[in-house]
Amino acid sequence: AAQIHFDNSKMLQPDAVYTFASPHPGDADFVSGFPLASIPVTRFENYLDMVPQLPPTAEFIKAAEHVPLVGKLFAIADGWDYEPLGKLQYIEKSHKVIDDNPLLEPLRLAELVAASLKGEAGLKEIADAHSHECGGGYMSGTCRDCVC
Repeated sequence: AAQIHFDNSKMLQPDAVYTFASPHPGDADFVSGFPLASIPVTRFENYLDMVPQLPPTAEFIKAAEHVPLVGKLFAIADGWDYEPLGKLQYIEKSHKVIDDNPLLEPLRLAELVAASLKGEAGLKEIADAHSHECGGGYMSGTCRDCVC
């Protein structure tokens, strides 16, 4: 969308961008250079979906540093400087969609840790959170009655 926007050809201009389950698209320079004033970005992220947490932000790495296994795994990404882009719409476990808030990142980390401690069942729940299948994951929070 940004490339189309900055292209000299004005034949086609994006009105908005909506992402579902997207990983972080770039570093701080990319995010600060994105024309959000002209092209608003809304990103939907689902309960327990790990993909939108990757590559992890510096804040997520710091929050996860004392979590067994997870902390060591994310520590290798320290300094990568990837960031999310746009307004977050978070799909809770109940499929309710809520806006971003300061308590959401620590809550999400706690949810991931709790699920991972459940063993194989919890890991399956984490994997299923990225699903686009009807009745689960993203469809239940964003398009309950319109597609399935």
